[in-house]
Amino acid sequence: MKVKYIDLEMGLLAVVIAFTAFINISTFHIANYREMKILMLLLGGVIILKYAHVIMKKEYQLINAGLLFFACVAGMSSFINRGLQGTDYVSVIVFVFTILETFSFVEIIRENEKVHMGCKIIYICCLVTCILSDLLMIVFPFRFSFLLHNDAYLVGNKFNVCYTHLYLLLFFCATHNLNRKRNRIVLIGFLVESIAVALSVNCTTGMISFFIFALLMVTKDRIYSIVEKPAFFVLLTIGLDLLLVINSAVLSIPVISNFITNTLGKDITLTGRMDAYARFFFMMSRHYLLGYGLDHNYWVCLKGLTSNSLLPIYNAQNGIFDSIVSYGLIGTIVIFLVSCEMIKKGRKKK
Repeated sequence: MKVKYIDLEMGLLAVVIAFTAFINISTFHIANYREMKILMLLLGGVIILKYAHVIMKKEYQLINAGLLFFACVAGMSSFINRGLQGTDYVSVIVFVFTILETFSFVEIIRENEKVHMGCKIIYICCLVTCILSDLLMIVFPFRFSFLLHNDAYLVGNKFNVCYTHLYLLLFFCATHNLNRKRNRIVLIGFLVESIAVALSVNCTTGMISFFIFALLMVTKDRIYSIVEKPAFFVLLTIGLDLLLVINSAVLSIPVISNFITNTLGKDITLTGRMDAYARFFFMMSRHYLLGYGLDHNYWVCLKGLTSNSLLPIYNAQNGIFDSIVSYGLIGTIVIFLVSCEMIKKGRKKK
């Protein structure tokens, strides 16, 4: 069977996107992995330039313009706040080009009718990575454990472990016919294994994600008409984050506080994040429009940086707050606009 040249290009580009956008290898184990990502992005960029005519098509201009504007906002925010601890322009460049190349990749494989092949390759990359990550945790628990280092798992921290498994589930669904019994059994096996991994690394976020995934898979035919609407995405995201602002009254309800502390075994303040939400507006003084820049979230929240003093504060970490701290209101609004445009296009095409 003769392999077409375009298949080699798309396959190579898919691997690049898999290991830059979806799979993160911890620098605790491979110290120069960021440099490796830069080389992969350079290779991906060369391939994408060959198909520049595709990403310039009118159909993609609105999304691509939004992405370029967001890239400028992220870069500008980091440059303006360059005096803060943790400023790293290389990380900003890698972040921006990862986003731009990922979207370009999607547009290119769509135009060349290579969507299934591209998704299948990313699925295989996720599968191999998950298997290797899980085996290393089992065989070498003291080497690949958060007890040694926060990013000691093969793919980084406990959140990355769960996210990689979630990508595995998603790309399996994108590349396999779930009407076949065998594929449904495999999916259930992956889901059970993912939940077990989330439990083993003590990641509540991962467990909740897998529960929501299972719920959506069971009810997808009934709920699809709702979730495919951009308004649903916006209202759901804003609504859930607003709950964090008005949570004091909610958390004071005995049933809820008992569930968090006794059932989940978590701090009622969500490991100090409630303090971050309470001081959020004070912390963002004079930084509303552009935020503090990429990778400054932890530093800003932990230090409680303000114009007058340094206050002890924890990392906000979630949703809109995280985005506003990093990119300001301007960058956050652009994220919402691009997301809504993507959802609208998704309603027209699978």
